[in-house]
Amino acid sequence: MNNVNVGINLDNEISIKQENEESHTSTAEEIRPLDFTTLTQYDEKVEHVQYSKLPFILQEFYTVVRQDGFKISAQCKNCPNKIIQGNTTSTGNFLSHYKRLHPNILALSPTINSASRSRAKQKLTFYNTLPNKVPKLYKLPDNILNQDNLIEAPLLHCHVNTSYRINDTFQYLTGFGSEFQSEDSRCPGALPVGQNTPQKCAYGLYAEQLSGTAFTVPRMENKRSWLYRIRPSVMHKPFTKFNGSPHLTHNWDELEPNPNQLRWKPFDLPNEQVDFASGLHTVCGAGSPRERHGLAIHVYSCNTSMQDSAFYNSDGDFLIVPQQGPLTIKTEFGYMTVAPNEICVIQQGMRFAVEVEGPSRGYILEVYNNHFRLPDLGPIGANGLANPRDFLVPTAHFEDKEVPSGFQIINKFQGSLFSCVQDHSCFDVVAWHGNYTPYKYDLNLFCVINSVSFDHIDPSIFTVLTCPSAKLGTAIADFVIFPPRWSVQEHTFRPPYYHRNCMSEFMGLIKGRYEAKEAGFMAGGATLHSMMTPHGPDAQCFQQGSNGVLTPQRVADNTQSFMFESSLSMAVTKWGQISCDKLDEDYFKCWQGLQKHFPFAKE
Repeated sequence: MNNVNVGINLDNEISIKQENEESHTSTAEEIRPLDFTTLTQYDEKVEHVQYSKLPFILQEFYTVVRQDGFKISAQCKNCPNKIIQGNTTSTGNFLSHYKRLHPNILALSPTINSASRSRAKQKLTFYNTLPNKVPKLYKLPDNILNQDNLIEAPLLHCHVNTSYRINDTFQYLTGFGSEFQSEDSRCPGALPVGQNTPQKCAYGLYAEQLSGTAFTVPRMENKRSWLYRIRPSVMHKPFTKFNGSPHLTHNWDELEPNPNQLRWKPFDLPNEQVDFASGLHTVCGAGSPRERHGLAIHVYSCNTSMQDSAFYNSDGDFLIVPQQGPLTIKTEFGYMTVAPNEICVIQQGMRFAVEVEGPSRGYILEVYNNHFRLPDLGPIGANGLANPRDFLVPTAHFEDKEVPSGFQIINKFQGSLFSCVQDHSCFDVVAWHGNYTPYKYDLNLFCVINSVSFDHIDPSIFTVLTCPSAKLGTAIADFVIFPPRWSVQEHTFRPPYYHRNCMSEFMGLIKGRYEAKEAGFMAGGATLHSMMTPHGPDAQCFQQGSNGVLTPQRVADNTQSFMFESSLSMAVTKWGQISCDKLDEDYFKCWQGLQKHFPFAKE
């Protein structure tokens, strides 16, 4: 059996070189990856090349854009932007693509075996009988059809989560912490096959690794991605101090400690032009970014998009919670839209820019120690809470943009901001692969676990993400939500219980009214209940919870509150306690109406 290497050069020549199977290792001279110019100028010629030694499915349905020994990268002739990777000895990937997306074409093909044609015809017949045809990207299950080419059962009616809507137009990969790969469809074959650092990358790209953990951490915890970009990140001028965000700080000693229960009214939106990088304000925190231990809680408030600039954090990860206004976030890995009631995580070192449609506000949890992960489920089992499949990762999309006036890179380093300039956009990553990526999550998709018998269960059952500390079972920070749900406990005080906690609890409200304090705690505001400071329902909530009829009832409809909980004792900044002028001095009064109900008189 012989293999084929196909090369295309700028002299309009197409060369096919055969080699024996025993010596199919290729050299740089034998493989000529297509560059953008070649692909553009000779696209028509490439489409009509007949690969006589390739399997029939590749000859008929695909255009081979790159071949390295047995390995093939081929473009579907019926999907202009779809590149499939596989090899010449096993064409399952190529065949599966046509079974799922183009069964009508596959059914009419004379070159595909009869069994594949028969199954494709069955699926096509079933598809055409549907009253409202399902999108062709969905695979029709084989078990819907029987061996006689008849439909065994009608399409089942089902109930879906109607609160979930995909409103943005960007494409995403799905999964949490998975090994992903993506390349911009404008440059097929940009990802190297079988290695990370070829001698020469396709399209003249540079290979650059972004490491989120040390090289030698256990493999299950190792985080890194390879980026293939037009220019390497190192092409910038020296950093200088950036003074555009004066209220971003890690100085936890500005004021004397304050153990009181604290509540903030909604934080102000800006009156003048402010972008995301200049609209960061630190409310509280603990630890040190130099020692890689601790956290900080910020709010952002902005009304204009970042122009010819990008931000990255050398100190840790940002978990961003929009409260007002959707964000379009451009990253080196691609684009994301993050609307209120969604979150995103931009991990350490990843460059991004934020575009807004108008006045926008939200919360940020920054962690210095580790990266966020999904909480362990323990006896809950394999499913529930935030399911890994619901996390979305952007897909590669590059911009090749020259900025002679200067493209600004803003870096948060050891708690301070610095900036440098370069003459081009940093969002020039054409392809990437790895498990260290930004990601987003829709809070509507959280699967709530709760008691169906008695007692108010601890709020840890509402944990979406956690950043663990070195102490087992204790978090540097947990991200916890209190979403709409049913409350059905019997003979139980259903609202949150009164509590003194060895953890610090910072709460925010995205929308609606929080069940334990329906008055005073407003969307866009916050509360902080510090370590061992008592807190719990106000007097009105206690009366309702103690005397209400315990029927099954909905809780927190049209509401989304959340908590940043930490094992560290957090200090409030000067801006958070004084300069923002949003601290509610009357917060303590919500508990003063609680009555003594003890029935026995004093002796």
